[in-house]
Amino acid sequence: MIVKETSIVINRPVEQVFAAMADVKNQPLWDPGVSKVRLTPDGAVNVGTKITETRTFMGRTSENTGEVIEFEPNARIIRKSTVDRPMKLLGSLDFVPAPQGTEVVWRWDLQFSGFMALVGPIIANAMIKGADKSLRGLKDRLESGAAAEQK
Repeated sequence: MIVKETSIVINRPVEQVFAAMADVKNQPLWDPGVSKVRLTPDGAVNVGTKITETRTFMGRTSENTGEVIEFEPNARIIRKSTVDRPMKLLGSLDFVPAPQGTEVVWRWDLQFSGFMALVGPIIANAMIKGADKSLRGLKDRLESGAAAEQK
């Protein structure tokens, strides 16, 4: 298993940062790797919601689906991959009050099998770079006063 973690402090209250990240349909506004997000069932994210992202990663576009297995407002969101692939993922977002606003901690537990086990470390490092870019995009958007959602 490979564990990767990144974090950022956003100069906004926990409630605002959590709301921006929990409203995943707006993720394409701040995450350059995501072009589209679909929820099943449609509506607000909660435990049991399946989130399907259309994502470009390492030059390839694919759909990835994860299920929310923990949802604690203003504190934590955990999702796990739902498709049986050679890469299984458990991802968590923690929202921690900080003197400068909110620290967002994004963590992945990745398990690779087959050929993917050989390239897993490369994929994990690329994922962390993408996550850093995404979090900076959210930080820039929220701190500039831009809405975190589409109008």
